[in-house]
Amino acid sequence: MPSPIEIDVYVSPYCNRCKTFFRHLVAIRELTDQAFAIRERSVIDHLESAVAAGVRATPAMVVNGRLLLSGGTTQAGLHRFLKSALETENVNGLNDR
Repeated sequence: MPSPIEIDVYVSPYCNRCKTFFRHLVAIRELTDQAFAIRERSVIDHLESAVAAGVRATPAMVVNGRLLLSGGTTQAGLHRFLKSALETENVNGLNDR
């Protein structure tokens, strides 16, 4: 069985768009049968890893170490993007590390 996909969401303190983005992502996880782990990471507390991943704006979504999305989006847009990203991750075998 493949290991879950790791999703790091980099957020800024006091950023309402970041809070909304993270809530949307958690809600989407509840609606899907795809296994993925979500971690909320403050860019202040995790600056080195954010820079290493290429984060330049928040919110930012890093999937298995790759920056895939930066900036806000609607829940429907995030759901479509995440579904596509997870399918690509499965095709590439990145979740089988």
